[in-house]
Amino acid sequence: MSKIKNSFKFIGKVDFGNDFFRTIESLKNKKWHGKEISFSIKNETGSQFVKLFGGTTEGQPIFTFSKDKDETGKLIKLEIPLNKRFDKEVIDTVANFKKIKVLDNEFITEVDAIDYILENKIDFDGKRVVVVGEVDFDLYKGKVYQKYYLTGIYEAKEDQDDGFIGNMAMFFNEDALEETYKKGNGLNYSLIEKERKLPITIYIEKYNKDKATRSEKPNFYIPIGVVLNISDKFDFSNEKHMKRLGMLAESFIVKKGVYEMGWEVRYHKGSEKTEITMNDLTKFEKMQIENGVKTFEEIVKGKQVWGEFTEEIQLIRFHSSYENGLEETPLTDEDLEVLFFEADLEGELDKVKPKSKVEEIDDDEDLF
Repeated sequence: MSKIKNSFKFIGKVDFGNDFFRTIESLKNKKWHGKEISFSIKNETGSQFVKLFGGTTEGQPIFTFSKDKDETGKLIKLEIPLNKRFDKEVIDTVANFKKIKVLDNEFITEVDAIDYILENKIDFDGKRVVVVGEVDFDLYKGKVYQKYYLTGIYEAKEDQDDGFIGNMAMFFNEDALEETYKKGNGLNYSLIEKERKLPITIYIEKYNKDKATRSEKPNFYIPIGVVLNISDKFDFSNEKHMKRLGMLAESFIVKKGVYEMGWEVRYHKGSEKTEITMNDLTKFEKMQIENGVKTFEEIVKGKQVWGEFTEEIQLIRFHSSYENGLEETPLTDEDLEVLFFEADLEGELDKVKPKSKVEEIDDDEDLF
């Protein structure tokens, strides 16, 4: 398994919009009842949808893990009666990673956290919060769906900047970079300077939930695109800038084999600000500055220049968990061959069907 989890941390204001809640019934298990809530986190640079999904089965306890371990070091399994799930002394025995935290409240089922959010919707709508959770890449009918499942909601502090950041464990081989971006044993920096970005193909590890095929393929690997963006402030004639770019970008130039590396990333969906310069001002505005009528700062105050709408996972820096940098794995190129699964509403994997093409999308309205 990968060294770190694929996680996110979104800071912005809650916007429920329309159709933010739905109930789900299982086609296989009539006693299972599920709920899902989805809403967006918005800030000045864009927005992202987060989800919370779960269910319970009539007459069955809640199966979870204790925060304590047995003599072998493994977490102890717990069975908690439904009528005990709100008892604080019971909640305190559950492992932190199995809890859903909503402001000052803790829940051991997703449906209870959903109910609490619905009951307090008027207080959440428009509230500036920090939402954390795990990023999931689902495969459905030959398509890749990127989803953000929250595990915690916290009130944002004034000194916390808005943003959409997170961590990702990335697997890749010698095909991570397109040939046009390579030059000899290094990079085609002239093309990178022209495009001001480096597109990269990586793989995300996903646990195989299908018991019938798990022994043959315990994990499968989903190909997605990420990008290393080059800021307008980057100077290709600056030696320090180039050394930093070389260390980041050239880490994806590898020989045979499959490698793992952790990155801090930005999940961008929207338009980004671009820096305003004198070239962006009108002739009249420049004349005011030249004659001391107004300063540059006074003129650009309130102005805002936005770039094109984009949706991409942007690389920021290496994750600190990878102390020795790039790590070679025992995986082979064959392990990166993707198996696509047909999933039911509970996410149970039923059939294995090979597909020849992957289409990346994040709008899941046609999934159900």
